[in-house]
Amino acid sequence: GVGLTGVAPDADIYGFKACWQSDRARGSVCSSFTLAKAVNFAIDQGVDVINLSLGGPADPLLTRLVDKALERDIVVVGAVSPDWPGGFPAGVSGVIPVTNKLDASGGSAMVLAPGNQVFSTKPQREYDFYTGSSLSTAHIAGLAALIRQRKPHLPGTQIKELIVATA
Repeated sequence: GVGLTGVAPDADIYGFKACWQSDRARGSVCSSFTLAKAVNFAIDQGVDVINLSLGGPADPLLTRLVDKALERDIVVVGAVSPDWPGGFPAGVSGVIPVTNKLDASGGSAMVLAPGNQVFSTKPQREYDFYTGSSLSTAHIAGLAALIRQRKPHLPGTQIKELIVATA
């Protein structure tokens, strides 16, 4: 009944299912179309922070939607993918790029956050340990939510600067 408490326990979380289980163990697959629908809906809902715990190649449509989110002062946090270090979402200007690896390539503005053997939920009311930049991204999205909660009028660009400068 209690489950786990995250970094920002008072944050309201909207879960938009844009990906589905792949044949690979613990893997998932997304398409530009399903991600675009989810990001657009998040923008329409006026969320404060968008967490994109995923990675793929650069995508013009998704980049335009993220740009729209940033224009509306939404903080966007994106995972640095080892396969696509300059791809979507971490390679989009204005996104807070997050990794769990000290030696990851992705630029000096990249944020290093906990993402190794993180205890979390899994289907059927079970728990397991997970590793990856997706977990790190969730931590930083929670941090951005905490900052937004404490300083609601602080622009998203300053929230990004604060996180990058202090990470």
